[in-house]
Amino acid sequence: MEEASLVRLMDAAFDSIGEGITIVDRDLRLVMWNQRFLDLYGFSGDSAKIGPPMVAMARHGIAVGVFPRSTDPAE
Repeated sequence: MEEASLVRLMDAAFDSIGEGITIVDRDLRLVMWNQRFLDLYGFSGDSAKIGPPMVAMARHGIAVGVFPRSTDPAE
């Protein structure tokens, strides 16, 4: 199976999981997520791009009211 087919298969499997899932690299930057994660936390596909640090995603969640302000990692 070629790499592109494997990536599509993995993406489909990842999106079929009913829980919100993300994968981050060692610098805590988002590298993969499923649609359920976007739906649960109110993120659009545009706000969850490869590379943003999870801190930025948490702050976005606070800004749109998904997370309470007390969860801000900077505080």
